[in-house]
Amino acid sequence: MLLKNSIRNDFVREGFVGPLDVLTREHAQAALEQVQEELGRPNANRFKLHLILSCLSEIAHQPTLVAAVQRALKRQNILLWSSDINLKPPQSTGLFAPHPDATYAVLPPAS
Repeated sequence: MLLKNSIRNDFVREGFVGPLDVLTREHAQAALEQVQEELGRPNANRFKLHLILSCLSEIAHQPTLVAAVQRALKRQNILLWSSDINLKPPQSTGLFAPHPDATYAVLPPAS
């Protein structure tokens, strides 16, 4: 488990924090199965899945995760903007190139 004081420092230095003990193996497996079921449907939704699947909403609201995000961002009030899944099956020839979401969503800093 990460030390509380290192979360902010790690986030600033690396741009991410982890690992965090948030889910049990069983909870993670159940969430994976629900996500796979959703993504297996024709015309599956891949965006804002935390609004569709209760398992992802529960993960997003898990106290350990929320506290780590608050520490990393040095903010009490946080908002989950989106929970998107880019699906690229094995052997796929498709390309998922980087793109500047922040620019179009007016999120600072724009790249």
